[in-house]
Amino acid sequence: MDLSDIFSGALSPAKWRALGDYLAGGTIRSGPGLRVRQVGNQTLVTARRSRGGSGGGSGATTCNFGSIINYTVGTGEAAETKTGIRGGIIFCGDKNFNVEHNELDLGTDGEWLISIQLECEANRDDDHELILGGVKTSADTPDWDAKDWSEGTDYDDNTNPTPATGLGTIVVPLGKLTIADGVASMEPDGCGNITIGQCDGVLSSSRG
Repeated sequence: MDLSDIFSGALSPAKWRALGDYLAGGTIRSGPGLRVRQVGNQTLVTARRSRGGSGGGSGATTCNFGSIINYTVGTGEAAETKTGIRGGIIFCGDKNFNVEHNELDLGTDGEWLISIQLECEANRDDDHELILGGVKTSADTPDWDAKDWSEGTDYDDNTNPTPATGLGTIVVPLGKLTIADGVASMEPDGCGNITIGQCDGVLSSSRG
């Protein structure tokens, strides 16, 4: 099992153990679509980029969160191939989410801005008067969101946390989705799994 296997499909106890072994060890086998680099005493795992768009054809960018994917649901005679946007892992404070693929309706042409939205709770002081650095936990589960291109070409703004509740909602851009004549393509906005952060009361996200 390599990192590509771990980040493909649903997580399992065996995958979590394998990921722990990789993080604790000195050698990491990347697998297809991933690249491992040693920087000082840190090991960086990133998605390989290839030229061209992120449609389902050859030459597409392989991204473990946000590219177009054809996947199979069910087994045997009940198996069905679907097209969707590839899911991935979100790290938010003390919670990790394995976000499932987002199925697409290829019969509806259009353009959309695709994002993941998640409500998070920031760290606060004991008196709940100050926002401290970092994210404590997630207050909800991640939601896929599609904003029609005709409604504007900018993503919705984050709602940053307040000292009273510590709660805020982050909008993580994934890219522009286009469906035309039954074919889906994606112009990705970053690539890789998502880590939610917070500094000075401002929520942020990083990919990789």
